[in-house]
Amino acid sequence: MQKSDLRKIIREERALTGEQERSFASHKACLHVLKSELFTGADVILSYMAMHDEADPFRITAAALHEGKVVAFPRCRTTDGRHMDFFCVHQALTDFYSQFSRNKWGILEPLPLKKSEFSCRTFKNRNITVIVPGCAFSARGDRLGWGRGFYDTFLASLRADAASHDCFVRTVGFC
Repeated sequence: MQKSDLRKIIREERALTGEQERSFASHKACLHVLKSELFTGADVILSYMAMHDEADPFRITAAALHEGKVVAFPRCRTTDGRHMDFFCVHQALTDFYSQFSRNKWGILEPLPLKKSEFSCRTFKNRNITVIVPGCAFSARGDRLGWGRGFYDTFLASLRADAASHDCFVRTVGFC
């Protein structure tokens, strides 16, 4: 089966799932992550803003901010349209959404403030957990994304950057 065919099947199944059921599934997935070493041992959480019917990691984000962890979100580079950078957000949830703007696809992205750009160089010797959205994941952890390659490109770059700055990166497939 082609990846595009599998994406189509999964999108159709997700469309049949009600909002309440999706919210409950996101809640359960967040609780699972929050109880794991992937969260408790992380100094930095790279998360994402859910769109449409994606699994929503907001409870993980809120808990990380509450615990004083560094939290960053992706922003697509408009220059090439295939890469993204992560930007850290402030610890206060009261003005949380004021730190974001919508891109051309309607996705909330962090404001591109240079002083808040995430880099392993800034966070040497830290444990980084990346919450990775996906259309689906195999039992082995292989990711079926949405077809544009943003996360695949970013994760390869992050792993190389982390290795040269003694950071330990772990990923959590979230769908």
